[in-house]
Amino acid sequence: MDKEQKSGRKPLRAVISEIDQEILRLLVRRSNLLAKLRENGRLPASEEKFLREAWQNDVARVSRDPGLSGRFFTLMQQVSFLPRPKDGASEADSVPGSQRRDAFNLAPPKKPADIALAAPLSGWQTRMWLYLAAQAGQELRLAPCLQNDGLVDYVKGLAQMGAAVTREDDAILCRSASPLGAPDKVLHAGGSELNFYVFLAQYLGRHSRVKITGDAVLQLADYTGLKHFLPALGARMINIVPRSAGLPVRIESSGALPPGIRPGPELQAGFIEALLLAAPGYSAPFAIDLSLRPDREAILARALPLLEASGAIFSLSEAAISLEPSSLVIPSKPELGVEPELAAFLLAFPAALGGKTTLNGHWPDWPKAALFWETAARFGFTAKPGLLEASFAQPAQNFACADFQPETEWQTAFLTAVATCVCLNGGAASLPAQFQESGNAADFMRIAGVALLKDGKLARAESPAGLAWNAPSPAWALALALAACCRKGQSGWALGNPGIMTELWPPFWSLYNGLPEPKMKKPQPKAPEKAQRRRIITNAVATPPEIRDEDLY
Repeated sequence: MDKEQKSGRKPLRAVISEIDQEILRLLVRRSNLLAKLRENGRLPASEEKFLREAWQNDVARVSRDPGLSGRFFTLMQQVSFLPRPKDGASEADSVPGSQRRDAFNLAPPKKPADIALAAPLSGWQTRMWLYLAAQAGQELRLAPCLQNDGLVDYVKGLAQMGAAVTREDDAILCRSASPLGAPDKVLHAGGSELNFYVFLAQYLGRHSRVKITGDAVLQLADYTGLKHFLPALGARMINIVPRSAGLPVRIESSGALPPGIRPGPELQAGFIEALLLAAPGYSAPFAIDLSLRPDREAILARALPLLEASGAIFSLSEAAISLEPSSLVIPSKPELGVEPELAAFLLAFPAALGGKTTLNGHWPDWPKAALFWETAARFGFTAKPGLLEASFAQPAQNFACADFQPETEWQTAFLTAVATCVCLNGGAASLPAQFQESGNAADFMRIAGVALLKDGKLARAESPAGLAWNAPSPAWALALALAACCRKGQSGWALGNPGIMTELWPPFWSLYNGLPEPKMKKPQPKAPEKAQRRRIITNAVATPPEIRDEDLY
């Protein structure tokens, strides 16, 4: 570095930063040109095929990295940018008729919280009960459901398979109909892996074929392990996009399932859970040996209560579960727990502001959810039958969690957010020391103005002013919203991508803006307007056209 300064040359990091800026400018221009190619919001398949093949040919000349030829191209196709301000916008880079939208300002009033809500029901349980009802062709009503983008795509997919499912305000209705089939369709899983696994499990037990598409998250996923495992189930998965390991895929199933399978740790737990719940609808007995799965207890804890409550016939040995074809009887009001991640953050607001949160619902009895509750219970949250509560006379002043090892991103974000709130409020907080090495946690603490010391304790630090932060996931968007309750001064923090939270829980920002006493508002149906009769007076005289001879025949 000293040699570069003495020679008058720019530091290499400055040169690299300038190159990155030029890459961004080119990507913005590319995105704007793609917008002109799209028809009704979608890029024609022929155009995308041409661009993909040209990109792969060019990449092959300079690199053998499949990520550059495949994943990088998918990202370029899906990425979006803010439009330029109208003043000074150039013809090449501006989007006609668009307006630049500022970041979402997080500045809740610093008053004691008074939150009393019906907590949203577990998204996993909602979808699985809905699938079981559709599989049996029986009636079911679930409310209040987590009506997010993933559930909307899920309901559409079930409807395409023959289920009579509809959404109504905050409820999901499944009406009596024929049992769920496996028609030759194109199903869209959206951005939810759970949707993909349920659709896949439904088709695997039947002689069928289906095409399943998804959003960028699933397009960039790697399902190589699943692809190699499906032949054991008498099926095969074909990636439609060359050199891609994600969606879209074509599934071809013979319907000839083996007596049993033994999935290894390379398969996602969500796929095995979907298989367990789909198995009662298969035409032959089916067994799943979980001896190779370290998460066996967690899988069974989620799936078995639903199978038992719906009357499925199964037997459980030490390492395997055997299922028989069953005529399911779905309970009219199945017991659903709350969505644990969202409930935990709602219960944490009194810790940041003081006050109280009361949520109607019970915590689900799953190992990972129980681990989450163990963390929350350390912080003073309590559970009663059908009720979850958190009460703080003053904002929390102590949070010691240096010995806790989180297992999920949600747990990491929750711990980091709560510890940050305590530190910003002048209290003593500690976190596991490895959080400093966690990219998302370290980035969050930098934005929030706290530093994690070597001994695991948190201390205040300077935060970048006037910077809008893009949360990498909904968990970190919630973390920033919670920590913003303890910000210094009156100015708020800026979240550049609030839509990432809206996709998961649409009413959240309405509740957040309603602090300290948010209310769950239901949309009121508009009364139909009465048509006003008008009499129009004119001097024009209507003259009928002449009737031609050929008009008479």
